[in-house]
Amino acid sequence: MLMGERKERRPGEIAGKVVMKVIQPVLAGKLLKYRAIHGRDVARAMIVLLDKETGKNIFESDELQKAVK
Repeated sequence: MLMGERKERRPGEIAGKVVMKVIQPVLAGKLLKYRAIHGRDVARAMIVLLDKETGKNIFESDELQKAVK
């Protein structure tokens, strides 16, 4: 799930954000890739990953979060 503020009101998405905040600490190990990530972290990770030749085209949420740190 992509976290962050939006102009539109989406009730299902708001509920999803609440659920993700509750279960986020439980998502560990192989489940890290299902953690929510903030839109600004996705943008930062994209910039970091531009300089690295990984041969990958798809990055999971946990990989983006590692790239930002």
